[in-house]
Amino acid sequence: MAQPSKRVAVLFHIADFNDGGIESSLMQWLRIYDRARFTVTLSVMFSSPAFERRFRAMESLAAARGVAFAQLDLAAQEDLWQAVKRAE
Repeated sequence: MAQPSKRVAVLFHIADFNDGGIESSLMQWLRIYDRARFTVTLSVMFSSPAFERRFRAMESLAAARGVAFAQLDLAAQEDLWQAVKRAE
């Protein structure tokens, strides 16, 4: 019987977003990781005002829809991210 393979842990640690723009690249990287093979964690020390504004808007939108943001899968979080960007 084959043993299940373990997932590889990947940590994205962002120390500074500078003037922004990296948010879209980061979201793209998070989208492409195969969740069956990788466990992805995001660590942000200093976010840009734009990133923080968008993230807070995503949390608010999730709450308005009656769901806890932390419980959403990546696809649902991406949907919120895109909705927030369209609304800007």
